[in-house]
Order: sequence, then structure tokens, then C-alpha cells
Amino acid sequence: MYTHRALFHDGNEELVAELVPFVTEGIEAGERVVVVVSSAVGDLLRERLGPELAFDLWNSTDVYTYPVQTLAAYVDTVRAATEKGRRMRVAGQPIWSGLSPLATAEWTCVEAACNVVFADSPLLMLCPYDTSRLDPAVIAAARRTHPEIHHGSHLATSPVFSPADHQSGVRSSGLPLRPASSEQISMFSSTDLSTVLSFVEDFARTRATSAGRITDLQLAVEELLTRSIDYRVGAAQLHIWTTDDELVVEVESSGLLASPFAGYLPPSTSSPAAEEGLWLAGQKCDLIAVRQHNGHTTVRLHIADYLVASRPACEGIDKMLGVFAMGSCDAEEESRVAAHVSTCAECRAEVDRLARLVGLMEPPDGSTSP
Repeated sequence: MYTHRALFHDGNEELVAELVPFVTEGIEAGERVVVVVSSAVGDLLRERLGPELAFDLWNSTDVYTYPVQTLAAYVDTVRAATEKGRRMRVAGQPIWSGLSPLATAEWTCVEAACNVVFADSPLLMLCPYDTSRLDPAVIAAARRTHPEIHHGSHLATSPVFSPADHQSGVRSSGLPLRPASSEQISMFSSTDLSTVLSFVEDFARTRATSAGRITDLQLAVEELLTRSIDYRVGAAQLHIWTTDDELVVEVESSGLLASPFAGYLPPSTSSPAAEEGLWLAGQKCDLIAVRQHNGHTTVRLHIADYLVASRPACEGIDKMLGVFAMGSCDAEEESRVAAHVSTCAECRAEVDRLARLVGLMEPPDGSTSP
């Protein structure tokens, strides 16, 4: 049902040469075909194929935004395309350049999780890796997270394919050190929740964090503290700090998660509460990192572009983006937000992100959630 293949190539021309038959074969087979690549590759591919071929060509910068949220968007897209038994094929080229080591590790975790998330889907997923440009560590991770490697005319099974081991290895690795300036609060039971959330809000507000991002952060922290923490084991420690471009919250507690893929798997009726909490927290953050050591679990939540001061024209509007994405504004508010979003790329991206989350929370059958 599911084929997950890494495509090793050298440069854009070689990639396009491989994508041309990938697209045409899918179209001839009646499959839904989606290609997510850089604008340079997309232009070359469209030039080779011509304008008449019907397939989806998306830009990597629009799709590969935040790891867990991108995976959620793929889940929705694949579910919609294959719900009536139709096959689908996707060629997706993540943006590896310019990432921090932490973000790079989390994107490799997305590749590993795909093997579980789409295991029963009629899907061919092709993941291009430019061996002439990428860090050897990224290529090595691709060999561990893809069961098949396509290189030139050669297609072979990866002898080191082991996504669960890769995921466990990432989760047992270290995190960058907390800055000495971080602030801390402890939570001993669920009765302390409101105090902790107020602490987070006060910290964020004094750092000129936008109202919408404060709400995201509080919801993410609440999901972690109410679903993913077992207070019978011990207190949770929450640290919070800012960098030049991020607000970071770290929650550390006793206990370990059962699955190395917790936080990457969409929740189901059988999902443990801890895993569901991690997934939902990840939908509210730009990056979520989970690490486990010596019987303890540490979760870091990263919120980027959090400063109202960096976008003064957004103040006030940012409070209404969530309601706007849900289609619940009154006529005057909708007109005001729509006018602003049409000229503000950051708020437009935030509306798109929230809209994906709204779609994720809606049951596939269209019924109302309890």
C-alpha cells in the first residue's frame, strides 16, 4: 500500500529528469500527483512537462514550514485524495539549508514517522535528497528513515532502514543548554494549572508577545500539563526564556513515553492521552522537541515571530486571527481582518496554519465534535 523512497540526486537537472517520469506515470495511472519542490526545480519541471499536464505543483517554502504541522497537513491531503480508493503519489523536497541542528533533527523525525502514519495508505512518497549539497548526516538519516533508496537507475532496499531506532536515537540525544536567564515554576498537581498558565502569560506579555501567540503557547502548555504529565510520579518543572527570534518553553517531568513516535502520530480513539496531548501541543508551536533521559521526559515548545513590536500594524488583528480562520467573525471584523491579511504575509501564514488546525479537528464525516 505505502512506498516510501529516498531519491538521491546531484543537482536540479538530475532531479527534474527523475521527476518527469514520476509525474507522467502517475497521471497515466489516474493517480493524484503532488510535487513539492523549490521554485527553481518547479520552473524546470513545468518547462519540461508543459502547461497541459494536470498535477499539483507546490513550493517547498509554502509547505515545509513547521515539522509536526506539515505532517498534519500531509495527513489531511492524503486522506482526502485516497478516501475513495484512489492512489496518490507525492514528491516532497524539504528545505534542509539554514536549519538549526535541532530543527534538522525534527525534520528527520517527520521522515521516520511517515512510515507509521501512512503505513496503510495507497501512497507512493518520493523524497529528494541532493547529495552534492546536503550535510552527510542528513543523507545518513535518509538511509535510516526510508526503506528504499533510488539513486540514478538503481533502486535498492536500504540495509540500515530502522525508523524506530532513528527516532529513539534522536529522543535520547541532548538539547541545547538552557540560558541562565530562563525563569522557572513547578507544578505539583492539576490544581496548580491556572497558576502556571498565568506565569507563562505574564512572562510572554512582558516580552511584547502578540496575543495570538500567547494563546497558542498557553494552549500548548495546557495540553502538555493536563494530558502528558503524570503527577503521581513527580512534579513538573517549567522553564521559559526568549532568544532574538524565539520564545521557548521547556517542560520536564518524570516518566517516559511508550512510543518513540509520540507527538507525530495523529490521535485516534485508541491514542494514549499523553500522545494526544503532544500532538495537539505540536499544532500550536513552530517546533516541538521531545527528549528522554534516565526516566525523565523533556519537551520544548518553540514559538517564532512572537514579538508584536516587530509587526506593530498587527496589534489587535492578531487577537482575531483564530476566530477569522474558523469563519466565526461578524461582518465588520471579517472585513477588517481580511483587508489586513491581504497585505500582511505573516498574518496570512498564521491564518493558513490555524485553518489547517481547524480542519484537523473536524471529523472526516463532517459531524460535530463532542
